This record gives sequence, structure tokens and C-alpha cells, in this order.
Amino acid sequence: LFVKAVAVFINVKFLYNAASNTRAVNVIIQGEIFICSFCQFLSNKGSLGCLHVSKVINMKLIKSQFNENQAKENNAIIYFKIKPGIFTLMIFHCRFMKNQNKGEGVVLNIVKAKVKIVGSQFLTNGAVLSCLYCKNIYIQTCSVINNFAPYLKGSIHIKQIENTTISKTYLQTNKLKEGGSVYLIKNDVFKMFSCLLSGVNQGGGLQIKNQKQENKRYFVKII
Repeated sequence: LFVKAVAVFINVKFLYNAASNTRAVNVIIQGEIFICSFCQFLSNKGSLGCLHVSKVINMKLIKSQFNENQAKENNAIIYFKIKPGIFTLMIFHCRFMKNQNKGEGVVLNIVKAKVKIVGSQFLTNGAVLSCLYCKNIYIQTCSVINNFAPYLKGSIHIKQIENTTISKTYLQTNKLKEGGSVYLIKNDVFKMFSCLLSGVNQGGGLQIKNQKQENKRYFVKII
């Protein structure tokens, strides 16, 4: 499915689709606004994942489920990329479970966006979130449990973000070769409130790497 316009999906199901092309993806969105509410993406197989979003200014995923979808190589189950500073991604009360890929890709690959994730579950996936060069990330009342990151350093991998806040979130029994359950590189401000990190291996619950730069101040606050 290819949509090059404003797209609103309500109670739509994408089930058991297999994109045979080596560069295929199940759903491509290139409109300014994309809203997906009460939708299901179940057991879809696409080389580039089940959902690829570009040229979008505002995107919302609301009470939708992404379960047992697959991507090949180093690709994400859901991929977002847009011009810096103008793209907003909001995920409210969604569930991502048993999504896998055959490389080092992740469930959510987000580049240059403002991100807000509330009340969502990430259970038994590959690595959950890779966010690069984003403006702000806000994660609240989420569960990140039993995810496996074989190559990426962290179930939540955050690089060069201006402001990151994680609150009231469970990060438990996530497996990875190195890094931490949350892995941060060169972030300006990181705040974590009332979270539980337990049962992780190889790097612990939280690992932060910030290179010292002239006239650059880094702030970390964990409560």
C-alpha cells in the first residue's frame, strides 16, 4: 500500500502480508499527516519492514498493535525519517510484541524528530528504539521488557539528542551484548524519574557516553 496524501487509518488491519520484492515494504506513507488509530499490523513480512514513513510533519499512533512483524537485514519494523525540527511522532497506548529482524535493525528507527511515547508496551522484540539527532524524546509509563539487542548497544539507543526524559517506565530483562538497557551517546540533557531497571546483562541498566566538547555542558539527573 502506497499513500501520498493525508492518511487516516481507523480500525484497519494489515494481516499476514508478505512483500516479495527485496526492497519491499508493506505500507509506505508520504503525506503531511498520518494518523493510525485502533489498527493492527500482524505477521507482516517486508524486507524494509511493515511501515515506512517519510515527508510527514505530524504522525500519531493511537491504541494500535504491531505484533510478529518481520524485516530483513539491518532494517526497522517501522522507519521514520524527515527534515530536522519539523516532524512530530506521538505514540499513545500502543503495543509492540515479538517483532523481529534478521540484522541489527530495530522496531522503531527514528531520525531527526520530536518524539513522545506514552503508555505503550514493547515486549519480546529485537532492540526497541533507535533515535538519532532528534530534538526531544519523552517516554512515560511504558514497559520495555524481554527485548534482545544483538548488535545495537541498548534496547533504547539514543544519540545526540537535545533533551531526553524517561519517567515511570519499566526496563526489565532486556538482553544485549554491550551497552545498557538504555544507552546514550553525546546527549545534552537526560532525565530519568521513578523508573525500574532490573535483570539486564552486559552493561547494566544504564550506560552513558558523552565526549567532552568545548563550551558544551552535559546534565544527567536520575531520581
